Amino acid sequence: MNIETVTFERAVKMLDALGAQYHIQYGDKVIGKPLHQKTARTFKYKHGEIKRYVLPYLIDLPVGGVAQIPVGSFDLDSIQSAACRLSVDLFGKSQSLSHRNGDCVEVLRY
Repeated sequence: MNIETVTFERAVKMLDALGAQYHIQYGDKVIGKPLHQKTARTFKYKHGEIKRYVLPYLIDLPVGGVAQIPVGSFDLDSIQSAACRLSVDLFGKSQSLSHRNGDCVEVLRY
């Protein structure tokens, strides 16, 4: 037995002792059962699309100012989420408040 085979067998014993699930192909051997394949995630909007839409409303918002961000072609949850995330990036944590008002999201900077 060569060192590679010994190391491989030790690794398999360690995985078994841990109770891990595994599927290994070593040379012509296949050990373990096939694992669940992850499916690709699908997103509603392209990467950065909502951020580019919301950013102009918040970029120059003064302290005490209120930005009204219309929903446009997006959903209300996505707009509010992006507005909150961008507010933290631009103003800092706990420096703004968001509120849904009909078909727009209002952001108050304080």
